[in-house]
Amino acid sequence: MKNVKGNFTITTDGKWRIELEEGITEIADGMFKKFTFLESIVLPKSVTKIGKSAFEGCTGLKSVTGAENVTKIAENAFLSCGMLESVEGAEQVTEIGDGAFAHCKMLKNFNFKKTVAIGEEAFLECELLETAELSDQLRTIEVGVFKGCKSIKSVHFPKDLLEIRYEAFYGCELLAEVDLSNTTIRKIGSSAFFYCSSAESVNFPKSLVEIGENAFSYCYSLKEIDLSNTFVKKMEYRVFCGCISLENVFFPKTLSEIAENVLEGCEKLRKIDLSNTVVEKIGERAFDSCESMESVIFSSNLIEIGRYAFVGCQLLKKIDLSNTSTKKIDDCVFLSCEFLEDVIFSENLTEMGAYVFSECRLLKRADFSKTVIKRIGDLAFENCISLEIVILPKTLETIGKSAFSECDALKTVILGKAIKGIEKAFLECDMSQIEIQVMEN
Repeated sequence: MKNVKGNFTITTDGKWRIELEEGITEIADGMFKKFTFLESIVLPKSVTKIGKSAFEGCTGLKSVTGAENVTKIAENAFLSCGMLESVEGAEQVTEIGDGAFAHCKMLKNFNFKKTVAIGEEAFLECELLETAELSDQLRTIEVGVFKGCKSIKSVHFPKDLLEIRYEAFYGCELLAEVDLSNTTIRKIGSSAFFYCSSAESVNFPKSLVEIGENAFSYCYSLKEIDLSNTFVKKMEYRVFCGCISLENVFFPKTLSEIAENVLEGCEKLRKIDLSNTVVEKIGERAFDSCESMESVIFSSNLIEIGRYAFVGCQLLKKIDLSNTSTKKIDDCVFLSCEFLEDVIFSENLTEMGAYVFSECRLLKRADFSKTVIKRIGDLAFENCISLEIVILPKTLETIGKSAFSECDALKTVILGKAIKGIEKAFLECDMSQIEIQVMEN
């Protein structure tokens, strides 16, 4: 049966098919929107553009043929065509609009070789799409373009690429490699590769200056990050959080700040070397639960360490801040670093927060004699059961409540006359075993 409607024919010989007449150059906006019965569409060679929402919601559409001369596919053109498997002949497409193929869950491939512009979420949740051989003329990979494309295994990144935007490859679980080394990319957006759980390697170019928050969070298979040749100045919030296989990180010389939770939960990371950087600040929980970390070498520019920065780094044995400019160590920074034996403080240290070394059970000595510290917070050395000697400078004015409580091995405390709160600092310590030496002002 044929039903001729203007310039197209609907054929229903067991399958619903639309055949368009030769001479049509454009599929109008919304022309076949929600034709849910439609199974296939045959385009004439004259068609060069498919308009906005032209086939949106055609939930039964499986194939589109005759797209050899199509150069533009507008926004939402095939949105939610959940059965669409292919657009045959679409090799001349230069522009794809926002959401053009979003939620086309059966789409397996698309030819991007001449595409210079791909809109936001254009292939969102195309769960069977396997590759993205992007055109070398593409400059920007837009927001959420391939988000949720769970079957993508490989991506060719264009040599002239400048930016990958927010959530571009979010949840591409089978993507094995991110090779940006031959690109000129400057910026990787927030959550760009979030939960790309199969990615084992990432290669960065020298041109890179910015990586956004959560960009590589929960890339469980990632083993090494080398940013040493880049110009990144700040490692943003949670950028490599939860990368449980990560063993090595090489930092750029330009790095001045490590934000909150940057490498939290990277349980195989053994060493952090910031000596060639200009890092001034380490943010809260930056290295939280890096359970295998044995050593940290700090930047000489370091001024501040945020709360919980190294909490739960159980194998950390030594902290040397002597060559840094550290003025403040915030609350709980080294809490539960159970194998920490030795700490050397910065001469610039003026303040220490609460619980900083709490539960550091192997720490034997706390020597502040070369510092200008004025305040030690509550419970700062609580339950440091191996602590034997504490040397406090004349500059110290206040010791917080229970700062040295349950320090059962404590034998010697050297301090100045001006200190306040001394009577509460050693709660639950056997004062009969402690020799207190008071320095003259």
